[in-house]
Amino acid sequence: MSRVLRHTLTGDSPKELRLAFHTDEGARAALEEEIFGSLAGIEEILLLYQGERGRPRARRMLTEMDATQRRLYDLFGLDACASKRLGGAPS
Repeated sequence: MSRVLRHTLTGDSPKELRLAFHTDEGARAALEEEIFGSLAGIEEILLLYQGERGRPRARRMLTEMDATQRRLYDLFGLDACASKRLGGAPS
């Protein structure tokens, strides 16, 4: 957030002090691209295979995630979006 929000403090005495904030639009756009790019990089793979008997089996796996992707995954509760019937733990 410190990359996006800028502040200015003006005035010489406590009575005259003014604090102003503004958004750096270029930095905001870059941060959005960084976050949404990381979020888009979280991918799920569904492995389908024939077991020894019975119906085909399915296993859900996630591609490797970096630290930012892991935090986003946890923050948005993406595990709840996955089918619970398939099983498999996120990697």
